[in-house]
Amino acid sequence: KPSLEALLAVFCQPETVEYKCEQCEHEVSTYTHEIISLPRCLIITLKRFSYDFDTNQRLKQRHSVNIQRSLSLCKVVSPDVVAPKLFVSKLNGSTLRKALFQEAEQAKEK
Repeated sequence: KPSLEALLAVFCQPETVEYKCEQCEHEVSTYTHEIISLPRCLIITLKRFSYDFDTNQRLKQRHSVNIQRSLSLCKVVSPDVVAPKLFVSKLNGSTLRKALFQEAEQAKEK
């Protein structure tokens, strides 16, 4: 079963489409989806449909998706995104969940 990370990586891959640009007259364009700033809360909605070109119908994908407790966004963020101080200083190989837990515990002690 595919993971959420894998589905996000596929969604964010560059896609070539036929589109005539009104300014430069090129007829082929490439576009990508990427996260350009890290949100405090990320909500992901899975729209699990595919299109069958033989029957000209939209099909519901019924396979299950593996959703882990932590999610790496490394493959879907823009190279220009700067990680918040918490991510850089606390992670060093550990998980985000552990870093957030430690931060919360330190805040309680103060």
